[in-house]
Amino acid sequence: MIKSNLITVGIAGASGFVGRNLIDELLKNKNIEVIGFCRDSRGQRWEERLTWRSCDLYSQLDAEASLRDVDVAIYLVHSMLPSAQLSQGNFQDFDLIMADNFQRAAKKMGVKKIIYLSGIVPKAKKLSKHLESRLEVEDTLRASGAPVTSFRCGIIVGPNGSSFEMMINLVKRLPVMICPSWTESLCQPVDLANVIHHISKSVYTNDYDGKVVNLVGPEVIPYVDMLRKTGEFLNKRVPIVKSPYFSPGLSTLWVTLITGAPRNLVAPLVKSLKYDMTVNNSVDVDENIFGDKTFDESLRESFEWLSKKKYAKHERVYRPQINSEEVRSIQRFNLPEGKNANWVAEEYMRWLPKFLSFFVFRVAIDGDHIFFRMFNYFDLLVLKFSGERSNKSRQLFYIAGGLLASYSGRGRLEFRETWDKKYILAGIHEFKPSIPWFIYRYTQAILHSVVMYFFGKHLCKIQKKNQKS
Repeated sequence: MIKSNLITVGIAGASGFVGRNLIDELLKNKNIEVIGFCRDSRGQRWEERLTWRSCDLYSQLDAEASLRDVDVAIYLVHSMLPSAQLSQGNFQDFDLIMADNFQRAAKKMGVKKIIYLSGIVPKAKKLSKHLESRLEVEDTLRASGAPVTSFRCGIIVGPNGSSFEMMINLVKRLPVMICPSWTESLCQPVDLANVIHHISKSVYTNDYDGKVVNLVGPEVIPYVDMLRKTGEFLNKRVPIVKSPYFSPGLSTLWVTLITGAPRNLVAPLVKSLKYDMTVNNSVDVDENIFGDKTFDESLRESFEWLSKKKYAKHERVYRPQINSEEVRSIQRFNLPEGKNANWVAEEYMRWLPKFLSFFVFRVAIDGDHIFFRMFNYFDLLVLKFSGERSNKSRQLFYIAGGLLASYSGRGRLEFRETWDKKYILAGIHEFKPSIPWFIYRYTQAILHSVVMYFFGKHLCKIQKKNQKS
């Protein structure tokens, strides 16, 4: 039960860079209790008014369980790093399905408001995929019906932040820096403490409820000057050679090789750096908030903190663990007008045997069980329809067996509509193949990608046909 004099705050992404520091700030208020969500709560610090719930946000069931009795939900999640041994799909669709799970769960559990840490949206005809994804997550969270506060920041400066670590590693490891044109882009880096303060304030006040807020530092600075100043703090002068060219591919390779950061993390960020991420170049928002620390002050405090700090195990920033020999696959399709997830699931079962007819492939339905058969004899895959977890906007099937699957209890296939009914998301989660991994990777996995590609084409044909009629 929720204690009447307490505000219960649930934090998705609580074990990350911002989340750890936010917990410390929130616990200073004795009228707040915190529940941290992470994939594995073992090894986290537990204390009075701080508990943890293991939560995989790709599972709506997990999201609902985690948001039970939560008053205010804080969403700090971005999915640029893989969560399975094989991840088929792109980070925008991974972000979207997690946000959709979160908003559906928030609506069902009666969450009173949601706070989301987003990114500055520049004035541009075409945004990068990374920035488009941030906006899409904002819109998806609003579909919960709860007021959503969106704090849009550029680079957040603080110890152990990914941007901070990449800058340090670039300066430390390069004898000379060849800086492409994007390093001349302007930004307004904001200190971590300012971000933590305003997120915390929005928990127990209504000042920002439902608003979109730019939260930035007090000074405008190009990225190349940030690198130069970082070198000064490290007592290392690195010659800088400016290049007039901007190649996202080469820049990604350069940053990845030098810093050791994963390419999945670096690539979307680099493609966003061509924009000026400042208040003056931002789309209109409800309010602009300026922090009180310059970049130099933030750097100095971050280096001082790092030089003194010795981490306990639970204080280390969480790095997602990849589940061995597990598959996650998410594809996004245009949803034909007037159709829903229930129709898409049924259409998939009708279309698949025709597409794979050369394999003498059949789909047989017996009650809640669906059998994918070859030669009308071998059950390659068996699904069990979950009526209690399904509705017209989401159809869920658990993987119950078959020659090609290892039963795990959580493996599942789903078809779901997005909140605006523009897209359908087809997802396979926590699937474990029964055949050896190296064989699966170059046979069954490729076949699944081909099948989903052509199913998407099939839905497009239906959409065009409906538009003409």
